[in-house]
Amino acid sequence: MQKFIICFMLMVLVLIAHDVAAGSFNDLDINRDGKLDRKELGAAATEVFKKYDKNGDGYLDKSEFQSIKKASSRFVDLDTNHDGKLDMKELNNAASAKYGRYDKDADGALSDMECNPSRKLNIDPLFRVYF
Repeated sequence: MQKFIICFMLMVLVLIAHDVAAGSFNDLDINRDGKLDRKELGAAATEVFKKYDKNGDGYLDKSEFQSIKKASSRFVDLDTNHDGKLDMKELNNAASAKYGRYDKDADGALSDMECNPSRKLNIDPLFRVYF
């Protein structure tokens, strides 16, 4: 649990050129160990959060969130305190639940197969877990 908390001081994506978020497993696997730990995903998530927090207030309002093209979650589901904005704590809490669902072998890290078991193209592990 401590590993989850530490690693979920995180949030979304390592950004690549042309204002596009990194989408491949290898882009997110910073230490090149073949797995995505919460620290790697968290760091990437934090970058995405900062990028889309256009007014720099430390929150994502609904319009800022909706501008994240790869987001698969619904704003209303992530906004657990129903204040009309998302902070990193809310995103980390939601990511914790999703992370556990995908970490099938419960080793605290996601393998490529855990992130994309059907081997579909364009599956972004960061957005699958965080957004």
